[in-house]
Amino acid sequence: MPRKINSYEISEEYYDRLLIEMRNLDSCEPDTSFTLFGKSFSTPVMSAALCLLDTMREDGTAQMAKGFKGADACMCFGFSKDEEYDTATAEGLSPIRFIKPYRDKSRIFREIEYTAQHGGLAVGMDIAHGMNPQGRMDLDPNRLDMYREFGPVSSADLRSFVEASPLPFIAKDVLSVTDALKCKDAGCKGLVVGHHHSIMNYAVSPLMILPDIRKAVGDDMVILVDGIYYGSDAFKAIALGANAVMAGRVLIGEEFVKEGASYVTRKIEEIT
Repeated sequence: MPRKINSYEISEEYYDRLLIEMRNLDSCEPDTSFTLFGKSFSTPVMSAALCLLDTMREDGTAQMAKGFKGADACMCFGFSKDEEYDTATAEGLSPIRFIKPYRDKSRIFREIEYTAQHGGLAVGMDIAHGMNPQGRMDLDPNRLDMYREFGPVSSADLRSFVEASPLPFIAKDVLSVTDALKCKDAGCKGLVVGHHHSIMNYAVSPLMILPDIRKAVGDDMVILVDGIYYGSDAFKAIALGANAVMAGRVLIGEEFVKEGASYVTRKIEEIT
């Protein structure tokens, strides 16, 4: 029997081991409203750090933004051009922008400044965005020259980004108490607990480490959990200490290509 090393499989197996106690008497319709950095939303189901949406369909970014507006949910960007980000703000959204760890630090500071000046709710960084399990640069193999621009992030680097940002700063891809405490010490206001689409084999399941991270950083930090597909998993993450959850790949399949915004809104509402 093949051994499970893929972090997706490990996480799914762990999620499925967590069962929910059933309580029916004196129950009521839940209030799913959620406030993040002073802005209110109808649901704690956010997007993951989405990117390359316009390669999926010509108006992908605009359709995704319309879908999140329809669901009154928070949208997040990953690798994105300024004009893509502007497409979402034109729909009345205040997105969160996760910036890549460029070796050229001036580019990071520029994107922080641009986001703050153009209606962003927060900024953050994929601190784990480096190598895949085969030891090669992550993401598109046909665009390696661009991804070689990414580099490691030190605690001092992170602190400099936080101090340069007039917006709350979120560290993404945190999967240990050690990193969580370093991020808090650097001044981050939030964390995304996740393994960045399984870039490391045998990575601990986010929900396994989540309670320890919450206990370590206290209640004053926002904790988001990445990689959510189902409402039951969102429920478990929030019960274990998350403030909200991030759905990504479940939003960008064939249904999104065919239906656009209506699918996005419907899927967020289904998870909620």
